[in-house]
Amino acid sequence: MSRIIKATAFIHANMPLGASWDKPVLSVNDAFDVAGYVESLSRPNHPGGDQDFHDPEFRPADYLVPAYFEEHKKALERARYGPFN
Repeated sequence: MSRIIKATAFIHANMPLGASWDKPVLSVNDAFDVAGYVESLSRPNHPGGDQDFHDPEFRPADYLVPAYFEEHKKALERARYGPFN
């Protein structure tokens, strides 16, 4: 759930209590807002995260590892909050 697209999908299908994938309570935009808030909170980095996806072709668009972005702030923000405008 450390990636915004996965978190949004989970929140949309499971929250609040009583929601299900076929009867969601939140809109996708609301779920994205909740996921964005959760992703904005600080948390410890897991060691070795920069080794998870060596090949950028296979790295998810929302996988956040600052070492991959080499000072490209726009790309880092896109990874943090997903490929949405």
